Amino acid sequence: MKSKEVRSAISFAKKYHEGQSYGAGSFFKLHIMAVYNLIKTIVSDKNTVYMIVAILHDVVEDTNVSIKSIGEKFGLEAMDAIDCITKRNGEKYDDYILRVAENKIAYTVKYADLLSNLKSLPTSQFSSKKKLALVGRWTKALSILGVLVVSGDEDLISR
Repeated sequence: MKSKEVRSAISFAKKYHEGQSYGAGSFFKLHIMAVYNLIKTIVSDKNTVYMIVAILHDVVEDTNVSIKSIGEKFGLEAMDAIDCITKRNGEKYDDYILRVAENKIAYTVKYADLLSNLKSLPTSQFSSKKKLALVGRWTKALSILGVLVVSGDEDLISR
């Protein structure tokens, strides 16, 4: 059963991701809910903040929602994790993944996000060359974040 906070995050994400597509369908239905469902298999669904972050993980990066508004509506813990999982303009991908690795909620949700991305890649519109580049990038990130998800030990990743 979804908590009131999770239902609120779902409504919020639907509103702000409306009209975005993901392959052949709705970005919200195909990607956001896929990440949410993966997170439910990794952590207890009683851990509401993980569920909220899974649902909102792309909302700051892909819409006009501010990180501050996330904090006001969903709390500081969700805001901090979403801030960590949001890639900055001009940020190198490897630096981004290392920054994500500093927040347990962020790296767990990013792990699920990458798994979802890889699963949907075969049906994407990307060229074969782009798909191969993405597989390389994402599998490297998964290897870093996967160690953290399994061990829960952020000290394993050092800069």
